[in-house]
Amino acid sequence: MKRMKRHTAKLLKILTTRRVSFILLIVLLILVLAAMQKFLICLLLIITGGLSVLYKRFISIGLGIDLMTFNTVIAAMKYGAWTGVIVGIATVLFGYIISNKVAKSPQGMIINVVMFILIAIAAATQPITSIVATGIIISIAYAIIYFPISMVTGGNLQKLLIFFPTHIAWNVFLFLHFGPLI
Repeated sequence: MKRMKRHTAKLLKILTTRRVSFILLIVLLILVLAAMQKFLICLLLIITGGLSVLYKRFISIGLGIDLMTFNTVIAAMKYGAWTGVIVGIATVLFGYIISNKVAKSPQGMIINVVMFILIAIAAATQPITSIVATGIIISIAYAIIYFPISMVTGGNLQKLLIFFPTHIAWNVFLFLHFGPLI
């Protein structure tokens, strides 16, 4: 009988220790996943933003249909300027690599990196709290600022006249339809 009590007490101790350990493990996993959520969302924004320009590898038309501006504004407004800057730079670099434009336009890539740094900072520090309004204003401002820079640095006028209207229209569509969901 003593032996059985001893074994029962030992078993209860093991079960209690394991239960507490299991609960602590679950709590720890929840905390780690919560911390990783920001990282995973930003990684998803970078990947989708970069992949959204893959078509430019095969089509030479200068369409402005991509997720780069949209994703950068979302990251900056949701997680702050530094996160937005990182997402913007990584998205531009990934986009240029995947669309095979690094060698064709290294100065365009550098200019875009600088522009996306400015986009992220503007999105994170502006006084408007609406992602929709901020995104639309930033998309228009990007076109107004980048067009003359592109022309001065040897941009193709025909491609630019296609790119900027489609870029603005596409981003207005994205921010109007998907911005409120964020």
